[in-house]
Amino acid sequence: MGTSGENIEKAVRLIDSSIEKIKQDTYIFNKQLIKKLIKNIELKTALRSEKSVQLAKDLACSEIMYSSNDIIYKMPEILSEVTSEEISRVINKVLNFPTIQIIK
Repeated sequence: MGTSGENIEKAVRLIDSSIEKIKQDTYIFNKQLIKKLIKNIELKTALRSEKSVQLAKDLACSEIMYSSNDIIYKMPEILSEVTSEEISRVINKVLNFPTIQIIK
């Protein structure tokens, strides 16, 4: 997509439309999709934890931010309790006033 005025407006409309669709479609995050997303997050977390420097950083940040590093090890349990309603609530909170930037 080029950067002409017409294309910029088209891009903004497309992004706005996509945001509104995901905000209104509460069924897009069904249990099957949530499980798949959790597995992806768990895999990424496991791969990151293999790196000792990253693990040390994560532990230090968790200790500073939460006064505990338990959250790193409890994350799979926490993620398994995520519901589609919670995801929809966060989407509607975060994407309520979106900022769209297009670089010419």
